[in-house]
Amino acid sequence: MINENNILQLIKAETEKLGYKATFISELENIEINVLLVYPFFNDETENLKNWNFSLMVFPMEDDFDGSVLVQLFWEFDTVVNNLNSDAIHKYIVKNNIRLPLGNLGVSDETNKVHYRATIPIPFNTEINYKYLADVFDLALLPLTMLSAEISAL
Repeated sequence: MINENNILQLIKAETEKLGYKATFISELENIEINVLLVYPFFNDETENLKNWNFSLMVFPMEDDFDGSVLVQLFWEFDTVVNNLNSDAIHKYIVKNNIRLPLGNLGVSDETNKVHYRATIPIPFNTEINYKYLADVFDLALLPLTMLSAEISAL
């Protein structure tokens, strides 16, 4: 049965069946949390794609949910928001979030970069398999392919 303690390990095993590289980092800014980094393009010959990744982590809900685990998927564009592009980027985000079938765009407080974030509820009684993850990852990568050129131009 899926729970907050084993979900990322199950996702890692199934992600690797897709041919993606997946690795854990156990510390992030001196806070011990379990984060799974997924590198969907690690076989690509283009250096910036080869090292590009998205992260998955359990969204801590403790006992608030009785039937599911929330997994957050997160990645950032290279675009940094500054005084010159802030208005255009924020308008773009508001306008284009309705085009995304899963998750939303925003601006990261830590890096000031445009990011994509989705929170996926996974019921305890679900079987995690690579086909399900392929669908989730395809939806989560859609903004990268659909919007990255437009965001970079802002």
